[in-house]
Amino acid sequence: MGEDTRCPTCDREDFASKRGVKIHHKTAHGVSLKPRVECEQCGDDFLVKPRRKNTARFCSDECQRTFLDENHRKIVSCDWCNEEYEVRAAKADSTRFCSRECLSKSRKETFTGEENPRWKGGFRTVSCEVCGEEYEVRAAKEAQTRFCSYECKSIKYQKERRGEGNPRWKGGFFDIASRVRSLLGDTDWDRLAPQVRESECECCGAVSSEDDRAHHVHHIVPILAGGTNEEWNLMTLCPECHRRVEEFTKTFVDRVLVDFTSDELN
Repeated sequence: MGEDTRCPTCDREDFASKRGVKIHHKTAHGVSLKPRVECEQCGDDFLVKPRRKNTARFCSDECQRTFLDENHRKIVSCDWCNEEYEVRAAKADSTRFCSRECLSKSRKETFTGEENPRWKGGFRTVSCEVCGEEYEVRAAKEAQTRFCSYECKSIKYQKERRGEGNPRWKGGFFDIASRVRSLLGDTDWDRLAPQVRESECECCGAVSSEDDRAHHVHHIVPILAGGTNEEWNLMTLCPECHRRVEEFTKTFVDRVLVDFTSDELN
């Protein structure tokens, strides 16, 4: 047996391994055979594993943090407010500001206009195609913008995108449908619809609120099937009910119109 399997206190040598010696010494003598190292911060001895005997320096995380705070910190000045503040030595060369507030103020002062790395040309003053009012837009959108507001855009599109000018144009009404609509004369639907629209859907009972889309006014007998804009032929429906009703109506309206002839409409 060698020195590694002998108890250093009682010289007992009948152990089969180092582990046996450690267990015996801890049990019989009440002392661990692990190496003891002195903490560089508080000076207390503490046990470490043999492989850490030459590298362990602190007995706890608290002692390590205290040591670093006391010995590895530097005092630097803020580039914005000139106040002195402490930082870790490793960050002393890279830090510039004592707080996020100072960082934000510095960037607002420094990164303005063309100095900003995200500068894209600033703002341009352009004129609205409808009302002629001048308004500002970013330079990147100068070639795209045409209107100062959604209201002006709506007015312009109502004129530009009628009939074949509409990107969703599908050929318009056939001759019979046009003749039927002409019988109604000039009707201002935008003025008529709000007068007959109710707040509650007559099908499902849903109530329209200020945050929701307004309910629709539905023709019970479709215009293309001989219906009119009289009050008896109108009812209030929510958008979902209106969609379902229109899908059902389409299944027979076209067949009714097929039976019409130009002579019958005169």
